[in-house]
Amino acid sequence: MLILGGAKCVWNDLAQVDDTQYDVMAINDMGCLYEGHVDFMVSLHPDKFYQREPQWAKARIDKGLNSDFDIISCCTQSDKKRYGITGNLCFDNICGTSGLYAIRVGFHFHYDNIVLAGIPLDALHGNVANNNWHISRDLTGEKAAWRRYLPTFKGRVYSLSGWTKRLLDGENV
Repeated sequence: MLILGGAKCVWNDLAQVDDTQYDVMAINDMGCLYEGHVDFMVSLHPDKFYQREPQWAKARIDKGLNSDFDIISCCTQSDKKRYGITGNLCFDNICGTSGLYAIRVGFHFHYDNIVLAGIPLDALHGNVANNNWHISRDLTGEKAAWRRYLPTFKGRVYSLSGWTKRLLDGENV
């Protein structure tokens, strides 16, 4: 599985892999920005697929891109229908960014070889959909969550850039 995050480096990361060889999970904005085939759209913001701007799923369909994807989020049962969620996955202790949530969704669907593109988890990585957006804090809590899950990632999850690459490559970060 190839998981696409929304950091500006996503396009450089994608150039390192043959994305046609993977099932693809797109997080947030990447659901409507990535023009290849998407199998899953994932977000911790279920209202933004169809209801609120930027309406990621609707934008993807309006562009004429594939619409045969599952939408996975964590929401109440009543919101599931209202927001068009096809898979409602609420894990214990949801934390550590949408990228970490997406990995856990991948594991839930029995993917054991997961490649991360555009998920560097570096404070100044920027956002592919918004040039003015950047993380204005050091991500200490989010990085701690990633470290907690590291034993389950070994040999199963690989990142193409940034802090997550260094972490998954075994560096002491």
